[in-house]
Amino acid sequence: DTDTDADTDPGCDAICVALPSMIDAANNAFGSAVIDPARSGRNNPTAVEAEIREIAQALFDGGCTPTATEVQGWVAGRYHSSAHVVEGVFDGGVLDAGRLNGPRFSADLGVGGPTLGSPFSAIKSYRLVGSRSDDPQGFVVGRAYRSAGATGVFVGLTGTCTGTTPAAALTPWFPGDLTGW
Repeated sequence: DTDTDADTDPGCDAICVALPSMIDAANNAFGSAVIDPARSGRNNPTAVEAEIREIAQALFDGGCTPTATEVQGWVAGRYHSSAHVVEGVFDGGVLDAGRLNGPRFSADLGVGGPTLGSPFSAIKSYRLVGSRSDDPQGFVVGRAYRSAGATGVFVGLTGTCTGTTPAAALTPWFPGDLTGW
């Protein structure tokens, strides 16, 4: 459990407040600590925080969000690419009907809720981006962290772009083609 007193730390911003819940949700969905202080490299919480901050900065630099520390919403969970499974939670409940098919993914925000990754999604180099079915300016963007084989966890941010399109904001950050978003 990575719970801290982050929400009471006066120097803690929105990312710092949300991150322990995101990491706990991802690890709980997986059933063990894929993101853990004892791990080195990308699967260490410090590295995960740096990557979430990089995402938030890309959204800000791209004109999507008003600050580089904004967290409108978040998602976290587990994936199993061979079984085409995505399971997890978002800051308001449980992801439903998660699917993973090659470089595409989707999951509903709750039963009957809007779909993340629909009509557009892409995964490349452990980076994931997708649209939201309920909002043409909506997005999900995050990082995947492999455990072993075809399994691992993911954490990411969700929200709505206010100054540009999500594709325009994320093109410099995402290493793949966002044509069609």
